[in-house]
Amino acid sequence: MLPEQEFVRECCSLEFFKSSGAGGQHRNKTSSAVRIIHTESGLRAEDCSERSQHRNRSNAVAKLKLSIALKIRKPPEDTLPRMECSVNAPDYPLFVAELFDILTVCGFDHRETARICGISASALLKKLFRDPAVWQEFCSQRESRGLPRLHI
Repeated sequence: MLPEQEFVRECCSLEFFKSSGAGGQHRNKTSSAVRIIHTESGLRAEDCSERSQHRNRSNAVAKLKLSIALKIRKPPEDTLPRMECSVNAPDYPLFVAELFDILTVCGFDHRETARICGISASALLKKLFRDPAVWQEFCSQRESRGLPRLHI
């Protein structure tokens, strides 16, 4: 996984703009909001939660990496993915991408995916459920395949 600056330089275009909303006159005077676009896929993310353009850029990059992990698939590796990764870890999007690659091959059958990954089905569901964006995409993919809704 590329470091943030290299990822942005090689794969993305950035836009800075003035945002509206909470924050009053400080937010409206500076172009602190950031929109980042992945040039290869067209996926985009933006952030304006902070007054600092630098922090908004980091937040937008993290959102974009997770979006790429959820939307772009490749054949899974022959090796098993490591199943321990913090949501706040820098390589979390890579962990999600590897997991979703296996889920895709398994038709989003969580039991089969868990078997391949060497963990229990409930442990897999807990890993997916801890991040709302990941859980929402997982449920959406299951629904599009006619699989029953899961509840935790």
